[in-house]
Amino acid sequence: SNIKVTCADTPVVGGTGSTACLDAPQLRKQGNRWTMYRSSSTETQVVLAPATFNGHANADHTQTSNGTMVTDLYSNVMAGVGHTWGGFSQGLAYEFRYQPSMAMPLDLPLNQTYSQTYQSVTIQGGTSTTASITQTATYRGRESITTAFGTFDTCRIDFTSTGVGSPGIVSWSNWYFSDPKYSGLVAQQSSAQDGTHQPSKIEVSWN
Repeated sequence: SNIKVTCADTPVVGGTGSTACLDAPQLRKQGNRWTMYRSSSTETQVVLAPATFNGHANADHTQTSNGTMVTDLYSNVMAGVGHTWGGFSQGLAYEFRYQPSMAMPLDLPLNQTYSQTYQSVTIQGGTSTTASITQTATYRGRESITTAFGTFDTCRIDFTSTGVGSPGIVSWSNWYFSDPKYSGLVAQQSSAQDGTHQPSKIEVSWN
């Protein structure tokens, strides 16, 4: 009769905020480069000189996949929030803009969800099309991930995305390295559509 029971949701994994995994200045420093090797692809990103895109100051990233340039992406961090404003895709064949930015706080408390709705604007051949996208990000805490090149502490973040023309809700999970050498990079990604994938090797060149 003197026992008190308090019920609460049990976290998927333990851990504190996500900032150690997402606040990665090396991913925004000019001249830095990283390459992610996967079973069927090699992706390299390079940080170019700071640039203004859609009226906002950004770090300019170029992304190549298997040696072909596929994206020129503009992003920045302001007041503890990571912003992606858009860029150019498929060999600069078209421009895409996020209005407002596609954003996420760098420090999410355990099991907290951040949700936003933004307009994805695609401009090609003088024609503009717009889709309304709603995306959520939920921080699930720390988890140890074993890769081909070692075992690492990571932060798991679950995402959902839905928008005009999309087939219902798309969901996936990313595990970001908390190790300062790799923070901001994805150690593992999993979705119902594509299964679970890890890089087989990562090369970084930090200034």
